[in-house]
Amino acid sequence: MKRFSKHRTLLCLVAILSLLHLTTAECLLAATGTSQSLLNKDKRKRTKPKSTRSGMVQGTISRPIQIHVAGEVLEPGSYLLNQPTRLTTALQAASGITERGSTRRIEIRKVAKPSRIVDLFKFETTGDLKHDPYLFDNDVIFVPFKGRSVTINGPVKRSGEYELLAEESLQALIDLAGGFSTGVAKFKPIQIVRYSNERDERQVIEIGFDKITVNGYRPQNGDVIIIPHLFTIKNKLSTEVGSLPNDEFAVTAFEDRVFVTGAVRVPGAFPFQPQFKLNQYIALAGGGTRLAKRGVKLISLDGGITRTKVTDSTTIINPGDTIQVQEKAVSTEFWIGFLATVASVGLSAVAIFDTN
Repeated sequence: MKRFSKHRTLLCLVAILSLLHLTTAECLLAATGTSQSLLNKDKRKRTKPKSTRSGMVQGTISRPIQIHVAGEVLEPGSYLLNQPTRLTTALQAASGITERGSTRRIEIRKVAKPSRIVDLFKFETTGDLKHDPYLFDNDVIFVPFKGRSVTINGPVKRSGEYELLAEESLQALIDLAGGFSTGVAKFKPIQIVRYSNERDERQVIEIGFDKITVNGYRPQNGDVIIIPHLFTIKNKLSTEVGSLPNDEFAVTAFEDRVFVTGAVRVPGAFPFQPQFKLNQYIALAGGGTRLAKRGVKLISLDGGITRTKVTDSTTIINPGDTIQVQEKAVSTEFWIGFLATVASVGLSAVAIFDTN
């Protein structure tokens, strides 16, 4: 009877200790009176951390690190981030880089160590993790303004605006854009549209596709590169551009619209476009109606009136101008219809009198 009672007591004790989240080994050790030193030894063996290839420790909770993000980001500041943390994670915490910010010259400043410049664009396009490095406690990320920026349009795989590093040539720009697509016309010249900062001048420079020229040519900040396409080689294309790379355009005027009224199909106000001519604004308004004359009144904000024609492509249009397309009193079609009606009535009257 004593032996049965002792056995039942042991089972009850094991059950109670199991409810307290102890392992079976610990329950048996406790129930049989095993020394505390053996129990502690068993715990240390089970909780010993394991190392991984990356040097991080499994089974331990790493403390957050503080990263400081400054410069051209949407939300600069200091952030507590869990380890391990890469550059892209910190930039995401700061809500990303602004449109003016550089993705190619991001500076990582370290405590008591030399700064490092990384090219995030290369990580985004090639997956090279060297340009998305791990960060450490109190690292400072500084995003500067964009440097030399150019736009490339035409048959390339990723047309658009690109920032070029100091030593990079036109060939480097073509590589950044993914290379040429199938529609490139290499027997026609590449066009570089360049505006002068010193005078009111626009240049169109033409260069060939040969390797020596393309590798040696260094585009300037603000250049627009136009690659010829097979489907447009017979067309006369305008080299006017609507915007420049890495540029902020703002109209310093109370009114930044142009008004088109009179004999047009859709009269109204249209956003000012510095490269647009008078006939282009009329086209935005749907063109002239059947009653439209060739004459146009251009009324400025100060009340001045200039008379011109709808085909005028030289008059400068300013923000706030009103383009008034003149309207005929009665259209030619109206008079033709009117005379036809009169003739019909006359013939009908003659026929009636003849029958009488």
